[in-house]
Amino acid sequence: LDAVLRAFEGRAQGRGARIRRERLLVADGDVVAELAAIAAPVFAPDAAVAGVLCLTMPSVRFDPGHAPLLLAAAQRITLGIGGDERPPPAVTLQRA
Repeated sequence: LDAVLRAFEGRAQGRGARIRRERLLVADGDVVAELAAIAAPVFAPDAAVAGVLCLTMPSVRFDPGHAPLLLAAAQRITLGIGGDERPPPAVTLQRA
């Protein structure tokens, strides 16, 4: 989750730039060897990141086919809260 949030703070490089461009993070074993995750940002009406939708699972259940489904769900939530699913590249993290 942190990688997705950080990708939209300031200038993203490397992995963050890819997350920003694709609006998606797919990770398998990055933090915990047996854990996989798919995450996508949800954007607020002001184009700030309102939150992150994340699906975590044991690596043995990881299916890359879930990524487009999770991305579509994050886009639907974004639109449902009045956000723009393709915000400008420089958006800021919305903190509570």
